[in-house]
Amino acid sequence: MEKNEFVKLMSFKRIKRIGNQKAIDLFTNSQLVVTYERSNYEISKMFDYCKSKKIHIISYFDLEYPDKLKKINSPPLILFARGNLCLLKKKLITIVGSRGASEKTKIWAYNISKELSDLGYVIVSGGAQGIDTYAHRGALNSSGETICVLGSGIDNVYPEENIPLIENISRRGLVISEVPPTESVSRINLLQRNRITSALGDKVLIVSIGRKGGGSKSQFRDAYSQGKEIFAPDPSLELKPNEGLINLIKENKIIPIQSVEDMFNFQIKKEEKGLKRFL
Repeated sequence: MEKNEFVKLMSFKRIKRIGNQKAIDLFTNSQLVVTYERSNYEISKMFDYCKSKKIHIISYFDLEYPDKLKKINSPPLILFARGNLCLLKKKLITIVGSRGASEKTKIWAYNISKELSDLGYVIVSGGAQGIDTYAHRGALNSSGETICVLGSGIDNVYPEENIPLIENISRRGLVISEVPPTESVSRINLLQRNRITSALGDKVLIVSIGRKGGGSKSQFRDAYSQGKEIFAPDPSLELKPNEGLINLIKENKIIPIQSVEDMFNFQIKKEEKGLKRFL
């Protein structure tokens, strides 16, 4: 991306009450305007910072921008990334869940992530403690191909305990965020991150949702609204917390599985049904 274009896009994004989609529409129609000089100066410095820190800047209009994100509501106007951008073009599976998951549940997430990684899938998760951490670790201990979507800036990682993990991912996989590199985390940023995490995955596996489970429930809502196939551990596995998953499974909004084989058997059965309708 050219510096001048970056400054224009970021300037426009900072105007109050202008969302990502509105900014994209106006820019596409050549109606983009540059705002205050001070703001432009700060954004120009941000561009230089990214270049010096080897942070990729990807706009909605760039070839590197993932097609999957263009299909969601309010697609990110700009993504900041560090690592291997080629991973965005591969087969992706999103694995997420509760921060407060039990040890048994975290180990299950690790194992299934490693197995999927062994099969050539890139694992997408959110860099949080709990299930996200174990999903990333499973991939790192296999192919190493994992994508972390942060709710903070790439150079202001949240949670701090996961800084070594995120640095490892940036070397071997890919770290992305729509939040400027040095910006701190916020609840809004964390919730907005979820739509990106689920959108990137060809399938979504939610390992755990507690009785309250605000973040994980938000992730489910995003994935469901995007029309994703959503999987979760079968309740018979007793992977806690799962109170938030049981009702969703009963409502046939989430597909229960016990193993990777179940996930792909479901796909085979779905394709067979489609073929029968065609015949």
